Amino acid sequence: MRRVVRPSSEAVALWLAAFLIAFVLLPVSLKEAQWAYHNQGDTLAGDYHVAVYGPSHDVVHHRDPYVAPDSPLLAGSVVNYPPTIFVGLLPINLAPWRVSGVLWSVALAAMTILTLVVLDVRDPRLYALWIFSAPVVAGLLWGNVTLALVFATALVWRWRDRPRSVGLVLGAAVAVKLLVAPLLLWLLFTRRYRSAAITAIAAATMLLLAWSAISFEGMLDYPQLISTASRLQIRNGLLLSNLLSQFGAGVTVAETGGLAVAAILAGVAWKLRRDERAAFALIVVALQFTTPIYHVFNLGFLVIPIALLFRTIDWPWALLPTTWLAAHLGPLTAGSHVYRSGAAFGTALALAVAASALLTVRTRAMPLAAIEPADDSRHARA
Repeated sequence: MRRVVRPSSEAVALWLAAFLIAFVLLPVSLKEAQWAYHNQGDTLAGDYHVAVYGPSHDVVHHRDPYVAPDSPLLAGSVVNYPPTIFVGLLPINLAPWRVSGVLWSVALAAMTILTLVVLDVRDPRLYALWIFSAPVVAGLLWGNVTLALVFATALVWRWRDRPRSVGLVLGAAVAVKLLVAPLLLWLLFTRRYRSAAITAIAAATMLLLAWSAISFEGMLDYPQLISTASRLQIRNGLLLSNLLSQFGAGVTVAETGGLAVAAILAGVAWKLRRDERAAFALIVVALQFTTPIYHVFNLGFLVIPIALLFRTIDWPWALLPTTWLAAHLGPLTAGSHVYRSGAAFGTALALAVAASALLTVRTRAMPLAAIEPADDSRHARA
């Protein structure tokens, strides 16, 4: 009788990943590159040009880099970072735009790849799934700063037992975007009090120094500016608060809904604090729900919990290609109008990543539960 040789699950996964990359992700990415190129005036890194490069030159010429809190521009795609990034990237931005754009794009591409390197991911298939995902392709095409924050988040995990390194990296990230501030909770949950203190001091110092560089222009109006931008752009996103707003909920109700989910996930992370890897993964998912301005770039944060918990190919990695569905249920660009299905899918995607973290905790706990009774009985016999 002839023996039938069946392919192993590893071989099947290899061929499926290759097919997905070659016939789905690569063509979609190329089409997106063409679309982004034409919509940025036949250039690249348009988001970086508007949100960072231009304001950096305002800083050099002692101009207020911010629009007024009642400006109609806040309803569009204007990104209002704190001045930390304007001052910090002056060495790059003092060059002509063509040079600055290339330098930033190269740096961003390097940080994108290094994100998986510092998380000890070695499988080239996983790099391909990450590189051809919607947040990476869109982030590189538009030069969005979010990918740099994803890299900083990966460094926080890698340097978790080095207080000064963590404090400086996370402090700089918080000073650029408050979105990553919830990572401080994980430091507190795991009793890394020195790291948390250094982070808070570093963030406050960087912010004050950056504001002083522009004579504190716009500092008093900045909270109102961010609040107004959130109110105007809350319908244009991919997560729960955006979905609630699209269904007619007020801004306060919509933001509270997102914060409630974030609080629940943070509470679960605290309960699982002894499993530092799972707790960190849940905090990263939780921070997604804290902002009402959530675009396709932010979905890149979801690679952190996936890579932390699954360093070889496994089903959660299949969630990365689905970010294209979230992106294309509405137009891709930051500040664009996204349909309800896009926000619903983005919410489901983030919660699916959180669920995968909880499943790994349960899986790792099962062998321990099975071993402990045997040890107890052995000691009892002794």
